[in-house]
Amino acid sequence: MPFKTIEDAIQIANDTEYGLYGIIWTQNLTDAMTLSRNVRAGVITVNNFGPPSVIQPFGGVKQSGHGREMGLDGFLTYVTQKTIILNA
Repeated sequence: MPFKTIEDAIQIANDTEYGLYGIIWTQNLTDAMTLSRNVRAGVITVNNFGPPSVIQPFGGVKQSGHGREMGLDGFLTYVTQKTIILNA
């Protein structure tokens, strides 16, 4: 979609009710980092299209779901932590 400024691009991207995956195509690293930090999506890729590896957490925000699969974050959703203090 066409946009005039980086702020316009962020607003366009964030105006959707979904937030699973975003792709940024640019040669400007500063713009890529600004967009990556401010676009509300579970995954952002820069100059690349493809799924994350199994060691990276994957999941969406807004109407694209909550929580993460894969990676340490995904594993931890299946774990209940417990603290045990023993004075022996």
